[in-house]
Amino acid sequence: MGISWRFNAYSMIGLIVIFGIYYAPYVYMFTASALRNMDPALEEAAEVSGATAVRILFTITFPLIAPAIISGMLLSFVVMLGIYGIPAVLGAPADIPVLTTYIFKLTNWSPPLYSTAASVAIILMVVTGFLVWLQQRVISARSYITVAGKAFRPGVMKLGRWRYFTLALAIIYLVVVVVLPTLALIVAAFRKFLFIRSVESLIDLKQYSLIHFERLFDNPLALRSIVNTMEVGFITAVIGGVLAFAIGYTVNRTNLRGRGAINVISTIPVAIPGLVIGVAYLWAWIGLPGGLYGTIWILALAFIARFMPDTIKALSTSMLQIHKELEEASWICGKGLVGTIRLIVLPLARPGVIAAMTLLFVLAIRELGSSLFLYTSDTMVMACCCSTTTRAAMSASRRRSAWCRPCCSPC
Repeated sequence: MGISWRFNAYSMIGLIVIFGIYYAPYVYMFTASALRNMDPALEEAAEVSGATAVRILFTITFPLIAPAIISGMLLSFVVMLGIYGIPAVLGAPADIPVLTTYIFKLTNWSPPLYSTAASVAIILMVVTGFLVWLQQRVISARSYITVAGKAFRPGVMKLGRWRYFTLALAIIYLVVVVVLPTLALIVAAFRKFLFIRSVESLIDLKQYSLIHFERLFDNPLALRSIVNTMEVGFITAVIGGVLAFAIGYTVNRTNLRGRGAINVISTIPVAIPGLVIGVAYLWAWIGLPGGLYGTIWILALAFIARFMPDTIKALSTSMLQIHKELEEASWICGKGLVGTIRLIVLPLARPGVIAAMTLLFVLAIRELGSSLFLYTSDTMVMACCCSTTTRAAMSASRRRSAWCRPCCSPC
């Protein structure tokens, strides 16, 4: 476009910015369900007392959704430690080593240093356990209950003149985070050669065709990987959602001894890089009877173990806002535990449940690290298919760069 400013994605700042963009939906999904369950009477009472909108935001709204914010920040920090794809694509060319790329090198040496990779994972588990304990200490000091026996309807705050400023921020965010990357993917998918000489070349329709899609649908392996990905995502979302709800209910709604330890243990897997989880499941199941290795189910089990903490935290933020008096009233009326959960807890925690299962499905269909050591030619998923294609393209690009000049026509 003729703009002299450039954003260097192959740098530490570039990695940080892209990671921040990548994990913003995490915090959004957590806080959105918490905001939907918050009684607007609390904010209305503050407004009647003469508090300004800014003061209400920092004294009422933010404190009440603190569990969601803290959970989102914790997961964003810890999950980022185990991501392989972004550092491999952007950090490796800039010689910026991170933990996951280091572990991948350890598992690709000859002989592979699996024990060293496992020792690094143990260190991450200790760090995660400390962060979860710190989160519990912060949250347990206050009460965040906003859903009680009194019915309410979520309120809408009038922003006045600030609505133009917030609208501008929303539009800028959507353009930078959603629109531009999506357009880049569309251009790359339909353009014959990914070489753009000028803006006029970008809008030249002769440079676009369906050749890449024709090759895709002519490849049985690619079609099979799409089907496998949908199957794994659905299985992971359903089974993982049920298990996460059971753990979340046990931790937040019961007085069971040891529930704090259950919470810490269930969160620790989020700190284990996907590569290490893949190696662990490879060791655990390759020699056991039953034929689980080499099937869709071992991928689903690895994804459930990998992303169970994400769903538990998403569900816990909703359960923390539900007062126990509602369940007690149901028990007095003669309903048992299952009936109370079905009629009281699940309807009230529905935003968190849907958000958790949706998040689990999305995380499962794009997970790469856990599946690298577990997939076969019959169980390949889209992430592994894309990874194979990307590595081949990057290798070809490096070979061409040895002799191709920037001013040449597309190679």
